[in-house]
Amino acid sequence: MRDSKKSLVYLIIIGLIVSLFIGLRQSKVGRDTESYISHFNDAASIQNIDKFEIGFSYLIYFISKHTNSVEFFFFIIALIITIGYVKFFNNVYKKTFNLRSSSLGRHSIFFTILLFSSWYYALTMNGIRQGVSLVFLYLSLYQLFYENKKIKFIVFYLLAISFHNASIMMAPLLLFYKARFRIVFIAWTLLGLGYFTSTNELFIEWISTRFNLPIYKLVKYYAVERGEQPGDGLYYGFDIKFFIYTIFWPLLLLALTKWKSRLKSNDINNKEIMVLIKMYLFLSMSYFILGFGAYSNRYAVLCWFLIPVMQFYSISSLRFRYLFGRFAVLCLLIGFLFFCFVQLQWLNYL
Repeated sequence: MRDSKKSLVYLIIIGLIVSLFIGLRQSKVGRDTESYISHFNDAASIQNIDKFEIGFSYLIYFISKHTNSVEFFFFIIALIITIGYVKFFNNVYKKTFNLRSSSLGRHSIFFTILLFSSWYYALTMNGIRQGVSLVFLYLSLYQLFYENKKIKFIVFYLLAISFHNASIMMAPLLLFYKARFRIVFIAWTLLGLGYFTSTNELFIEWISTRFNLPIYKLVKYYAVERGEQPGDGLYYGFDIKFFIYTIFWPLLLLALTKWKSRLKSNDINNKEIMVLIKMYLFLSMSYFILGFGAYSNRYAVLCWFLIPVMQFYSISSLRFRYLFGRFAVLCLLIGFLFFCFVQLQWLNYL
């Protein structure tokens, strides 16, 4: 237990440092950075704070009223995302690993994966509202799937929705969170096939027409609201690359978990790993159901941001023990340098 707490503090310290550098980034780093700088500068003088979801609107308004430092604002956002994600990972780690084993090396490998992840970059630099929303969503799902604590789940889930309304798409699916893994996997497979064949789109259209709901039009014509034509917009409809990428990680971890269970290894609790995979399957179902419109990645990112955790457990299942010793610290250093010089574009200022 002491080692686990030490590892969490270790991750938090690294997270603080990385978040500080993210906050101090140049305005050209990140596609949406300049836009958020403008929103922050306007927030203190504009009484109407309804431009974004209520949680994010109040956060940007509150910070802008107490400081004119946009760097501090970006730091706070990055810190919430990083510490929230680290907390989620550490909670799952305590459930899955034997705590008598050293965790500093494994935690170093995890943070290295996170620093190399394009999703960590994207959600701390560009889609920051959804980044904050997703860490609260993951913390809520941990409380529901692992702890079965419904009050804490509701609190975290409402926080997630208050920062980005895409999280609300999970609500109908979570009614079935107690379903056995096999049932969830079958449903996930059928929904994946339905997405591939456009059956899901036809079903959503029928449901929307039958009960006079706006769901189909909101998804199908989302690009129109952004000033584009019907059928236009990035990532419109089924994308085979996105689809393969989405299903690859849970299938890989599932195969590795089944393989390791035959070895009767007791360093990882395979039953708890299956809960993690089940959580990912639920998150990706929203993408399969609603991914028929433009910008389908806004639904897929619900599960994509969980991929660094899936990758960590895939590596752990392979039992590359040399990765979890001193070599792990070297990996973390390389990851940190990569994040600073490539992702934060420090190379441009040398």
